[in-house]
Amino acid sequence: MCRVVMLDPAVVPPAPARPRPWSGNQAALLYFAVFPAFALALLAYLSAPLIPSIAVAAVATPNGTVSLGVWGWCADLRDAGGNYNGTRCSAHRAFGGSMAGSLDALPEAVRGVADVSAALNDPYVVANTVMHLFGCIALWLTVVWTLTAAGAWNAQRADTALKWTRWSFAGAFWSAVFVLIAWALDLGYFTRVQSAAVNADGSQPSVSAGAAIWMNLCAWLLVAGAFAVRVAWSKWLPQPSWARDPADFLPGGQAPVLASDEQPPTWESLNLSPAPVDEKPPVDDSGMAV
Repeated sequence: MCRVVMLDPAVVPPAPARPRPWSGNQAALLYFAVFPAFALALLAYLSAPLIPSIAVAAVATPNGTVSLGVWGWCADLRDAGGNYNGTRCSAHRAFGGSMAGSLDALPEAVRGVADVSAALNDPYVVANTVMHLFGCIALWLTVVWTLTAAGAWNAQRADTALKWTRWSFAGAFWSAVFVLIAWALDLGYFTRVQSAAVNADGSQPSVSAGAAIWMNLCAWLLVAGAFAVRVAWSKWLPQPSWARDPADFLPGGQAPVLASDEQPPTWESLNLSPAPVDEKPPVDDSGMAV
């Protein structure tokens, strides 16, 4: 006898409990890494002469220290006795302007530093300026997107929040790329100045890395670290063993041993009941004529 099993339409088989990769208000956590990174990258961009105390490279000469930045230079001058003799800064260099014209205006006491202009050629200086600008713009956009995503999560608009969270972490990735390139160009800036700078008497001055290099490095570590943590969090997010590919975490693709609470859904868990069967007695047709 055939038995028909009817599925109760109110009972839906449970879906595998695989977590959504972008769930949760992670954008609010990203903000605490991206905003300080933006502040550091912006300060590095606004180095000497805009902010005299922040430089890419500092050249110490017997007559004073010349701080070279993205936009020009500042010189802390000293007299023959080593006494402070004032600070002079160059004019703001044009976006695509040459560093040589700015260095030609150095005071006579530290004029030897102007020889680095040959090492800091125009294409290199412009590329350095552009990458600093791209890094700051990318970080600012990421800050805005993280705030937008956090606000959407707070307003219980999950679809909008998930979209802006994706944008936030994409922005964090590209921000890390641009800041890393700007930091590498700053390092090149420093090494070029170190190899080309000379004192007025022809001796080699002491050249040290300025604060802008360390600020860019810290900005990159913050935003790249936040993105790396997000990727690792997504990869190792806890989930039932049966929802994963055994080959991903067992050698040789062996099937995992499942705990009782991690078993996949079965038909018995759906509370199925057999359909009623018509039990009418058979018809006696022995007396019928053929």
